[in-house]
Amino acid sequence: IHPTPLPVFRGDDDDTGCANFVESAKRTMRSFNLPGEMAAEWVLGFLQGTARTEVLSRPAGERRTGDEILEIIRETFKASYSPLDRMRRFHARRQSPVESILDYTHSLTSLSAQANAIQPDAVPAWALRDKFVDGLGSSTLKAHLRDVVRRDREITFLSLRDEARRWT
Repeated sequence: IHPTPLPVFRGDDDDTGCANFVESAKRTMRSFNLPGEMAAEWVLGFLQGTARTEVLSRPAGERRTGDEILEIIRETFKASYSPLDRMRRFHARRQSPVESILDYTHSLTSLSAQANAIQPDAVPAWALRDKFVDGLGSSTLKAHLRDVVRRDREITFLSLRDEARRWT
């Protein structure tokens, strides 16, 4: 299985374009468990123009892994998010077809923590739980978990995640 392609990043995008590129690349590298050097080559294949030149101008020791290359991109092109962008990213997040439930939940909790760091309780516990269910790729699992939540409105995100992992 080969990782899915990313849109090309040239370095002339706005902050949101850079941030989306970095986030998508990290998610795909995690989903496919790409080893460091292979991930570096894969990410480099989606860089053109100023972005590619910037990465290649760095010493080889600073760009050995995909994460190192993405950090160069993030720092150089100032990938940052406004509070509204963080909330949009959280609410737009869906499980990708190749993503495990565990990876999906880690991504969701990270996005909710980023939103809550700027504005406390921007994503309350119940919203994280409900978003987890709504963003699942499997409609059968989604329906099952919605039934679980209907029966027990107090069920926690972690308990629901464990139920999802048992069910798959």
